[in-house]
Amino acid sequence: MPTVYPYAQQIQTILGSGGVVSSENRVSLPYAIRVLDELRASAIVEYAKQKQIVPEQVYQTTSLIYLDEFQNADDTAKCIYVYPMPSTVPVSSVHDGISFVGVRNGENLNRIKSAAALDNYRKHYITKSRITEEPWVLYQPDFSEMMFHKPFGGPTKALVVRAIFVRPTDLPEFNIDKDEYPITDEIFSLVVRLAQETFLRPLMSAPAESVPNGIQDSGMNPSNLQNNNS
Repeated sequence: MPTVYPYAQQIQTILGSGGVVSSENRVSLPYAIRVLDELRASAIVEYAKQKQIVPEQVYQTTSLIYLDEFQNADDTAKCIYVYPMPSTVPVSSVHDGISFVGVRNGENLNRIKSAAALDNYRKHYITKSRITEEPWVLYQPDFSEMMFHKPFGGPTKALVVRAIFVRPTDLPEFNIDKDEYPITDEIFSLVVRLAQETFLRPLMSAPAESVPNGIQDSGMNPSNLQNNNS
């Protein structure tokens, strides 16, 4: 797979076609990469619905680093430690985009999929003791956090996570100039189609004087993308 640049340059061309965006900043390569990331996430979800599989090529591995400033005294008293977590692509209602969470020795930790499930485990007469005595992790997407329960030995400096990340090039391990962008040809074909539908179709179907409103009403607003991902 190529680096991110060839993919982003194609998106950059679509963004610039017909004057969808007018300022140099909005058609810059960094902005095109942000749009590419958004479209990639949507395309992965669509691909998964069609094929009922998720290609391995879209997954990446990163390390979540323990930081003192993210800790809550009440939680750490319960041996629960918080790790900052990049956002993941929720492929479906049951697949949050994560395939592995563990530590560097390869141990795959027990994953809890929701706060509601954790609450049920704590109330259940069989599982409540295990939740207290055994390590587990809980991903909280609303807060971009990973909660790690480690009852013995204190926090672990790094958790290894393999997942579909919304912002592939933002991972600290990612070398934007050398590393392959995590996408497949089929998924990128969906990305191009989504880009054309989002940025070109409103332009072609609307009268010239109403193009700005047509763009504003489209599913993906370039200015909103820029504001949300700056």
